[in-house]
Amino acid sequence: MRQAVRLFFDILRRPAAGLSALTAKDSDLKAPIIIFALYSALHALILPGLSPAFMPEVPAPAFGNPFYYYLWAAPLNLFIGALLAAILPSAASFFSAGRIAARVLWAALVSIVVFIAASASGKTAAASWLLPAAFIALAAASAARRVRESRAMFAVILAASAVSLAMLPVEMLSIYLNSKTLFEIFSAIEAVWILWLLVKALGLMRHLSAPRTAAAVFFTAALCGALIFGLARLLPDYLAAILLIC
Repeated sequence: MRQAVRLFFDILRRPAAGLSALTAKDSDLKAPIIIFALYSALHALILPGLSPAFMPEVPAPAFGNPFYYYLWAAPLNLFIGALLAAILPSAASFFSAGRIAARVLWAALVSIVVFIAASASGKTAAASWLLPAAFIALAAASAARRVRESRAMFAVILAASAVSLAMLPVEMLSIYLNSKTLFEIFSAIEAVWILWLLVKALGLMRHLSAPRTAAAVFFTAALCGALIFGLARLLPDYLAAILLIC
């Protein structure tokens, strides 16, 4: 627990030191898992009070449930985090060479195609079912080639829950004040902060420039966003709602 507390403050106050420890060869997953588990538990306690007006795009069944309903988000978030961690090193390799503008354009086209596939319906609905399988296959192939780097990025993703944990008091305040604006502002700050941590961690491991690592993180996160959107359309309502709200 002491190690988890130290890592929590390092991520918030000395991110370079915290990320260096997480990306080291002998890094331990124990402290990041504790931070992630603590955030998941406390977040589940807060979500029952969340108003549907805060997130109108989320199905109504996601709101007003007991806290243990929201604990289902933990394994789903672990799954998405593992896929993201597995793909990020390969994305960094893709952006590490050649002209970055051409690679950004190619990545943007791929992202558009993936989002179209995730929203497919009618005769093309089979594309939505193929998307999760394609993601898992891509993540498995990537992780097999870069086991250490994928493991390190998974530790970083888990430890980044320290940011979300630190934001919980503001989230509670916005719910108490019924302020959607406050909720959205700090949700945006949280998202940018976490993405910045991923960019910094990937840069430490791959020694790439900030624009190249930022492109790798942005487009990998976009693909995972498409996966979440696609899964939400395929999963039963009670699981899809959890995935979208958490």
